[in-house]
Amino acid sequence: MHHGPELTAVIVFCAALAVGALTRAFSKRTKFPYTVAMLGVGVAVGLGLEYGDVEAPVAEFLTSGPALSADLIIFVFLPALIFESAFALDVHAFRKNIGFVLFLAVPALLVATLLTALWMLGVTAGPLGLSGWDWGWGAALVFGALISATDPVAVVSILRDVGAPKRLGLLIEGESLFNDGTAIVAFTVLLSLLAGGGFDTQHAVFELLRVAGGGVAVGLVLAWVIGNWLARTFQDALVEITLTLVLAYAAMIFAEAVLHVSGVLAIVTAGVYLAGPGRTRISPEVAHFLHQFWELLAYIANTVIFLLVGFLIASHLHTARASTLGVIVLGFVGIVIIRFLVIFSVLPIINRLVDQPVDRRSGVAMAWGGLRGAVSLALALIVAQHPDVGEELGVQILSVTAGIVLLTIAVNGTTTGWVLRKLGLTRIGAAEALADVRAAERLLKNVEDRVADADADPALRTVPWHEVREGLRARRSAITEELGVSLRRFDEAGATARAAGVWQRALGVERRFYRAAYSDGTIGPRALARLEIEIDQHFDRIEADDFDAPPSRLGEPGWALRLEQWVRTLGLPFGRLAFHVLSLRYDVARVIAEAASRVRAELREVRADDAEAVDAVTNVYRRYADDALHVLEDLRVHMPELATAIESRLARRIALSFEKSAVDGLRAEGAIGEAVAERLSVDIKRRAKDLHFAATHVELPETAEICRETALFADLDDDVVDELAKMTIEQIFAEGEELFRERDRGDGMYIVARGVVEVFHPGEGDAAETVLATLGGGDILGEMALLSGEPRTASARAATAVTVGRISSRDFRKLMETRPEVEDKMWNAFGRRLLDNQLRAGVHGKLDPDVRRLIMARCVGRALVKGESLVASAGGLFVVDGCLETDAGPRRAGSLVDPGESCRATTGARVLELPNLTRVAGAEEDRGAS
Repeated sequence: MHHGPELTAVIVFCAALAVGALTRAFSKRTKFPYTVAMLGVGVAVGLGLEYGDVEAPVAEFLTSGPALSADLIIFVFLPALIFESAFALDVHAFRKNIGFVLFLAVPALLVATLLTALWMLGVTAGPLGLSGWDWGWGAALVFGALISATDPVAVVSILRDVGAPKRLGLLIEGESLFNDGTAIVAFTVLLSLLAGGGFDTQHAVFELLRVAGGGVAVGLVLAWVIGNWLARTFQDALVEITLTLVLAYAAMIFAEAVLHVSGVLAIVTAGVYLAGPGRTRISPEVAHFLHQFWELLAYIANTVIFLLVGFLIASHLHTARASTLGVIVLGFVGIVIIRFLVIFSVLPIINRLVDQPVDRRSGVAMAWGGLRGAVSLALALIVAQHPDVGEELGVQILSVTAGIVLLTIAVNGTTTGWVLRKLGLTRIGAAEALADVRAAERLLKNVEDRVADADADPALRTVPWHEVREGLRARRSAITEELGVSLRRFDEAGATARAAGVWQRALGVERRFYRAAYSDGTIGPRALARLEIEIDQHFDRIEADDFDAPPSRLGEPGWALRLEQWVRTLGLPFGRLAFHVLSLRYDVARVIAEAASRVRAELREVRADDAEAVDAVTNVYRRYADDALHVLEDLRVHMPELATAIESRLARRIALSFEKSAVDGLRAEGAIGEAVAERLSVDIKRRAKDLHFAATHVELPETAEICRETALFADLDDDVVDELAKMTIEQIFAEGEELFRERDRGDGMYIVARGVVEVFHPGEGDAAETVLATLGGGDILGEMALLSGEPRTASARAATAVTVGRISSRDFRKLMETRPEVEDKMWNAFGRRLLDNQLRAGVHGKLDPDVRRLIMARCVGRALVKGESLVASAGGLFVVDGCLETDAGPRRAGSLVDPGESCRATTGARVLELPNLTRVAGAEEDRGAS
């Protein structure tokens, strides 16, 4: 039977993985970089096939060229490698360093491209005068672009193995992710020049922006679409992993093959989005498997691609002349020198723009770690296969690229660990070292306890536990010695370093608790995202040696809360969004209180190391717990319906988690069969999914009851109260939220149903705010602005969690037009509030508070039509609205008319007839005497 190249490809793939498994085992034993080893194996096997006169189909497939093409690298290998790197990024740390990364990836790369082109012009057509090597500007620039793209795979794995600073790895990996995109964009533009086309600078700049911007846009759109799809998928590992796979490859295909924009930047953007804002859209049960899947995929891609690159390099070695080897060596020396020049030229500039400068040691590591790899080879293959590029020139560029890739990986890759150690970049801090030893000590103690329990088990009495104990005693001795060294080093460290170590330990415990709570399903993705932001920002403070902890862990209102506040201004009803906002606050407060308790317990274990620092951090977490418990109690007292709904949902979520754990335990013990366990697991997952996506409804007090219990509306007819109820919109405010602000447009009034509201004047400048009133259930606020249409004269905020009913100005005016009794009551209430404010402020002279209250109780409202005349009562008149003409001049709203004075309404007006102050005072004296 005849077999096509497909069988050969499968054989090569399987052989590559088998060789990779052997090489990985060798690499782990010898600490030799895995990717470098795979490249060496590929070159060795390729040379063996090339010179061994092997005529098998596999040998022909590998040595004739189809095994490795540009499209294979770009559309098969790059999506897996780039997406895995982007998805594994620490997005918060990357965001802090994005200016540094982009500066290196764009302007610095373009400078490196130009300098490399100048160097290669000198090498190929300069003083050396190499025959047949006159590249010219077109070839030199294209080569400069393709060889400037760095490959972080080998270096980042080395950085992780030797324990280099995480930021250094982030900078190298981040630069590579973005400079790959920049290099490909620049290469695409410059290739037209080499292929014989014209070169228009303005057009080139436009193309750079179009290709780069288009790639970012494609990545964002696809990531948003897939992210929303993931959010609607619940605990389905197969579907969720498949969707991320689709995202990575669709980004490359749509961008590169369909829209002809940057596929690399599309993948990077999509991966960073999913690692940051989109991370909580992945089910917590799936996240671990998802990362393992992408690590496996990247491992497979690296294994195959480095082996094939080795074959490619080997296939060109037999055609290499002395001049080719000379150009390769000179080119390698040149790009290393140029990278050092570029890195150290831009460091002073970039360090002025970032909060945390990069020191010279890290600069050396970044310069030396600038390896070249798959992207450079893919672009070189495109040149070699381009119909408008001469065959000899194409082979030259491919040969030089392959040689330089080999040298950077073989020379720089194998020595990076040594360079890092010489630079002192592999030694961890004193606090981190002590934490590692403490963790090993606790682990050993746990093992010793379990061995003691096992030794006491009759079923295990024949097991020779003394041998195990001998080993444990040896480990205990080694850890004790290591602990002594770490403690001495920790004591020698300054107070700042010790405090930073304690804080890092506490924040690490706190972060792990939040992630565990998310994995257990006891907090939702929005709560985790909010808390992750708080932890990241706190870590930033510690890195800057700022140990003044944030006053609260509850943080500022997130986008959902701000959106909900905006929805309120539109007069929309309390609904699912408002529930989610306060549910988020409840979830965050509850888990903060639990995490603070866990942190304090953890710190008690290490208090002996630095009692002062531990006590300071413990006090902060005690404050965090108190704040969180205050919020929980506030919601439980003032929002019992809401708290009950949240806690009921939480209880069901926890119960499902317990049920799942029980099924897993019974399955592990063999108490139930696999088929039964699978059916139970599917049922639990179904119920968990229903709960996850179910809308939660909160039964609030009936609006009619809120209105009926309000003093202002207490004696209105039932049908009027029902009309009020229909136009009243229930709203909920968390503690500290503002209902409205001074000088806002008065577009409605609020009836307090539950909770406490403070009315206050905000302080201007250095002046403190002034609390004017504290209102509770049944009180009304905002009616003055509602009736008068004037801006609000004070601000109002929730002193506790508050439920209010809001009635808009438009709806209330319609009601007053049809219900005169409502209008009269509102104007009377408005007039009393206006008069009371002035009497409190002493505008009309100082009054005893008891006298003021009697005046307010006995004043009577009256409406006047235009032209109506009257004589002021014995206590005088207070103008509530409109204007009265008197002998002393006009009197407008807020003015007093003296007792017995004649007046006439020049407009429609409302007044309060005041009681006789002498009689009021006498009545007060009589009441006091009795």
